[in-house]
Amino acid sequence: MNINKQLLNILYEDSEIIICDKPPGISTQTGNIGSMDMVHLLKNYLSGSYHINNPYLGIVHRLDQPVQGILAFAKTPFAARELSRQIANHTFQKFYYVIVCRKPVKNRDKRIDYLLKESKGNFSRVVDENTPGAKKA
Repeated sequence: MNINKQLLNILYEDSEIIICDKPPGISTQTGNIGSMDMVHLLKNYLSGSYHINNPYLGIVHRLDQPVQGILAFAKTPFAARELSRQIANHTFQKFYYVIVCRKPVKNRDKRIDYLLKESKGNFSRVVDENTPGAKKA
């Protein structure tokens, strides 16, 4: 299957990384057989574009299925290690933007919440900052 670069909305690509805009409704990665996700779409693109059987694609971060946003993937194990190191050292940053229905009081602001990952159902919820296991978001 030859997948078009524009269809995937690839924003940047070199020999080490590939950065794309993940549309809402598509998982970053899924274990469901027959379900399309970014990993399968990108592997199909790499396979068709570069004639590589089973190309390497390292997942270094994810976005939830309903969320649209920019994802970086590693095309080599070295790039995967480096991007993972940057995430661990907080030199790789994520920014979240929201669309609102009316004009906000401030043009720019920060929202700080604390999230707790629920093992059942694989989701996170907003909790009080003193909740054991909560992570700042």
